[in-house]
Amino acid sequence: MKIEVERKSLFSWDCTLRMDGRVRGTMGFNWFRRGGTIEIGSATYDIRYQGFLSRVWELQQGAKVLATATKKGFRTRFRLECDAGTFDIERGGLFSRTYDVNQGGREVGSIGATGVFSRGLVGHLPDSWAGSDAAFVAWLVTMVRRRRARANNSS
Repeated sequence: MKIEVERKSLFSWDCTLRMDGRVRGTMGFNWFRRGGTIEIGSATYDIRYQGFLSRVWELQQGAKVLATATKKGFRTRFRLECDAGTFDIERGGLFSRTYDVNQGGREVGSIGATGVFSRGLVGHLPDSWAGSDAAFVAWLVTMVRRRRARANNSS
């Protein structure tokens, strides 16, 4: 599945979400709560951060948890647990702008910046994934990129 994320405007981190070339929904961020929302068609998903010490984000639809992402260590690495299985999402390298999606030590997908100065993302994720799981990964990578940009601007 090809997934593309494009910011709605220069001053907003809310994004338009394309899957396989068609606009499917939007992603929003709530920086105060460290969470956000994903809308795909008529379905709305909430992303909730579960606490400072746990470092877990949950993708929820109503009261049901569909996927969890746990930040591992001090590096930009997440363990994703969803219906399709357990995956590791980690930055490709020290200077890389791409995040690899691995399952059992084997790369099954990736997502990264569309260009050197671009704020958008493009990725190829497993076709077996639900659209909400792919959007959740895109949301996590966008969040990490936003935090890095904010840290670089403040130093």
